[in-house]
This record gives sequence, structure tokens and C-alpha cells, in this order.
Amino acid sequence: MDSEKDCLARAVYYEARGEPLEGQLAVANVVLNRAASGRYPASLCAVVRQPAQFSFVRRGHIPAAPRNAAWARAVGIAHVASARFASGLSSNVLWYHADYVAPSWGRRLTRVTKIGAHIFYS
Repeated sequence: MDSEKDCLARAVYYEARGEPLEGQLAVANVVLNRAASGRYPASLCAVVRQPAQFSFVRRGHIPAAPRNAAWARAVGIAHVASARFASGLSSNVLWYHADYVAPSWGRRLTRVTKIGAHIFYS
């Protein structure tokens, strides 16, 4: 797997491994949408490493993922999502957060959907 898909798979794993398949794909699509938007870096790894964007990233470091069933699923989702076989979200969906937090930036955006424990915005 190339480094870009690895970064995407780690984002799926650390942000959404306990979510339903649709939720994991949605998280992957937000990362892909950001990279394609022109508002964020074009590299998936750079999108994931951006400061204060993903809670699992510390000082630009993406932790290694354990080699378990959830990781294997995240890798598969990264492959499917990066091929754009299954999206479910429009390309302007660039943000999400867990449903148990209420970040102030969410009030400025348009809520698109809730999937599992995440709320997605455009």
C-alpha cells in the first residue's frame, strides 16, 4: 500500500473504527474531499497531519496502526474510497465531529447528515 492510502487508512482506523461501514467511508471521503478541495493540502497525508484537525495526530505524527481485523477493514475502506467507488457524501462535505461534542465551528456550517456517532457538514 502506498503512503497516501496508508495515511487514509490510519485516519479511518483512528477516527471511525467502531463506526458502521457507511460511517467509515464517510470519514475517508472527508479526507479525500479536503485533498481535492483546494482549501487544504493536496496530499492525503498532509491533510491528516494538519494541526488540530484529527484528534489522533500529535505534533504531526500519525501513530502506527495495530495489525488486526479493524485495521484490515480500514485498509479496504481506504482502497475503495480512494478509487471513489462508494462515496455517499457530496464533494463539499469537508468537516465532521463526534456527536458527543459541540465545536463552535459547527454553527457556521451546514449540517448534511449524521452517520453513526459522527455529524458531517458542508
